[in-house]
Amino acid sequence: MRGTTRRRRFSSLAAVLLLLVVVAGCGSDSGGGGDLLEEIKERGFINVGAYSYPPYTELVSDEWTGFYAEFTDEITKKIGVEVNVVFLTPAAFIPAVQSGRVDTVIGLSQTAQREQEVRFSEPMLWSIDCLMVKADSGIKGLEDLDGKTIGLTRGSAGETIANDKISAGIFTPGEIRTYDTYEAPLQDIDNGRIDAGIWDTIGAADAVKRGGQNVACIPISQDETGKLPDSSRVGWVFKKGSETDSLVKAFNDAQGTLQQDGTFLRILNEYGIDEPALLSGEVDLDR
Repeated sequence: MRGTTRRRRFSSLAAVLLLLVVVAGCGSDSGGGGDLLEEIKERGFINVGAYSYPPYTELVSDEWTGFYAEFTDEITKKIGVEVNVVFLTPAAFIPAVQSGRVDTVIGLSQTAQREQEVRFSEPMLWSIDCLMVKADSGIKGLEDLDGKTIGLTRGSAGETIANDKISAGIFTPGEIRTYDTYEAPLQDIDNGRIDAGIWDTIGAADAVKRGGQNVACIPISQDETGKLPDSSRVGWVFKKGSETDSLVKAFNDAQGTLQQDGTFLRILNEYGIDEPALLSGEVDLDR
């Protein structure tokens, strides 16, 4: 049975207004020195940026659900604060952290570009990325995307991966379409508006199960040894600066305990997820 949550009530209107301010780049910065962890403890709650991407994270009837939500509950129990969740679009993740509108955003892939803008916790887990195509498309890998139309979610790790592969000359798309949500590209693959997109295997499998689309997921992250690249590391992100030092350490310490004592694994298993590479970073090629 899943644990009791310790979250403040989510306000949809407040989150929308907050998002508009973040995207517009308005408002004052709450950082600029001090100790953010102490500030959070004084107020009694931490503002956590989240997004809709089941089974990781989802808003259902004003309740934050998904295994990221449960990871968050376990970590904040150890820190001794409640959670105030703020739902954001992918393009707003980094601006929200940098502006101080949220204290952290959960579950972002550790790309080189993001490392220049924010600081990451130790890996919460590892993402196995995949190329999403129609099951009968004949596309077998990234090399088959020359001249094809691909769909990418703005601000997502998939967008970064695609741009890196294009820059490396792996493929040259005919057209790139961008979206504000994770679900829309999948729908457009199914209805034939685009040829492919990049997701991760867990999110893709859940989306296909829910939507019943005729799509296939082709893993692209691992090399010939099965080891996942550093860009597959997924963690919490925080604002750069000395004021977040103690907060990052608190998350790393709590998370390390929860990984070692099996709590994270138990939560994943409750969601029917038993892929060891999510926690190890290494794919069993013979599995």
